[in-house]
Amino acid sequence: MLKPLESFYEDEEYIYFWDCLKNDYIVVKYENGFVETVSEALKKERIKVSNLDKFGINYIKSLK
Repeated sequence: MLKPLESFYEDEEYIYFWDCLKNDYIVVKYENGFVETVSEALKKERIKVSNLDKFGINYIKSLK
């Protein structure tokens, strides 16, 4: 079983974790060439957790 290791985002219900230290390596690249980490894009509401699901990016979530 995977254990949460690195938190990258939280909302009203859940805390979201990566299963390894990879926050600096999972990035979003926009059409204009701008790149930022997933955690920054989530915090700035440029993407949603559902986007991670859509592209098959695995994470762990835990109730607060």
